Amino acid sequence: MCLDLKTGDVLWRKSYEVPYRIPSPGGSHGSGPLSNPTLAEGRLFTLSVTGILSAWAADSGKLLWRRDYADRFRRTHPKWGHSTSPLVDGDQVLVHFGGDDAGVLVSLDVSTGEEMWTEGEDGACHASPIIVEVHGVRQIVEWNDEAVVGIESKTGRRLWSYYLPHRGSNQNSPTPVYHQGRFLVGGENRGIRSLEPKLENGRWSVEENWHQRNVSLNMSSAVMSGDSLYGHSHLKRGQFFRLDPKTGDILWLGPPRMGEYATFLTIPGHIVALRDDATLEIFASGEDEYLRIATYEVANSATWTAPVLLKNGVLIKDRTKLYRWRF
Repeated sequence: MCLDLKTGDVLWRKSYEVPYRIPSPGGSHGSGPLSNPTLAEGRLFTLSVTGILSAWAADSGKLLWRRDYADRFRRTHPKWGHSTSPLVDGDQVLVHFGGDDAGVLVSLDVSTGEEMWTEGEDGACHASPIIVEVHGVRQIVEWNDEAVVGIESKTGRRLWSYYLPHRGSNQNSPTPVYHQGRFLVGGENRGIRSLEPKLENGRWSVEENWHQRNVSLNMSSAVMSGDSLYGHSHLKRGQFFRLDPKTGDILWLGPPRMGEYATFLTIPGHIVALRDDATLEIFASGEDEYLRIATYEVANSATWTAPVLLKNGVLIKDRTKLYRWRF
């Protein structure tokens, strides 16, 4: 859907049927889609919960092209559906297709949908890829079903890998955070790790700098603000935290029982957190303790979608409605 930001009027709307029922107990998350759309150079890229990638003209909603890999993989999505978001880097859009037993990272031409390169056979997971430059090499870093990997963006060549598989309920969901040459990666029941790729004499390796087990990411991705990592640990039924990315030390812990999920945005001096109970919370960054500034009830049902920050407000989506709030 494309809406007029001032009025909420629908300018265009496109849809197609996707047969899917999310397994229990994930029903509270909604039936999908779960991926964020990606807007780049007038094109909107969307990924269905079952693994269908579509490219649309942002101004009209015209379908430009569509790709899926249903003919290659018996399972076209992980158990809980695709929630990874398409990544655009120049003239290519990157998506990890397939299920959690087998899959492939694919580079497609943004204009035509033609395949440019593919990499690996690892299954897909829920984390999204990111684009960074490490030791002068532009690379896509993703956490797939088996490992955290660095892929050269131009060629699709795997540069490095750190084995950290999805096993049982310990799902690979949070998107890695890159900070000063290190990747901060955390998964359910596995704490948070600092991983540092190194390049010596043309060979790549990965060093684990620290492993903090007293906070643990489940589905919520953490964010950097200033010199600290902020996130939502699933321990103690949900708890906000501030962590030193150099040492892994926990600088403060918020109160327990903060819910199952939260999405974070950073603004100067503050963190904006949207909890799954439809509470928008603003707390101070850079403080020695958890300091809540304000809270707002912003929707009528569970909020699992990332908020969008406007110049003087915020967009909030719950399971059935889109809201615009003004500060």
